[in-house]
Amino acid sequence: MNRTFTCHETIPCTPHDLWQFIIDFNNMPMWLKDVNKIQQISPNQFEVFIQSETGGQSFVSVFQLKEVIEEKSFTISSVIAGFLIEYKYQIIDSFEQCKVTLEVVCEGKNSLWKSLAPLMSWLLRPSDKRILTNLREAIILHLAEA
Repeated sequence: MNRTFTCHETIPCTPHDLWQFIIDFNNMPMWLKDVNKIQQISPNQFEVFIQSETGGQSFVSVFQLKEVIEEKSFTISSVIAGFLIEYKYQIIDSFEQCKVTLEVVCEGKNSLWKSLAPLMSWLLRPSDKRILTNLREAIILHLAEA
């Protein structure tokens, strides 16, 4: 069973400024606090070095960038353990501000992992809600320094 949740944040910048920041994955550690380092391994794939908030363990995940609609939306997907996790970002222009929606989908890849998907979704939800708050803070700082 897929487990999905959605969160929103209003960010005081233009969609163009946000897009330029968010799609540059070298900026990812500024707003995804668990990310230590990111390396591009192909045009739409990135190796992401993550320090877990919960267990303190480090691991590497491969993020796949897909469904890109310039200045509007994109999806990052990753398989972690037995879960496919997708982060779907949508940017909506709102009069010199952006409303950003993050939809997170967590899907178990076999019957065991499917049964654990509700727990995994529950564990991910608090940290994933912080993603947009961190993104808002990072883009404000980035634009102030520019």
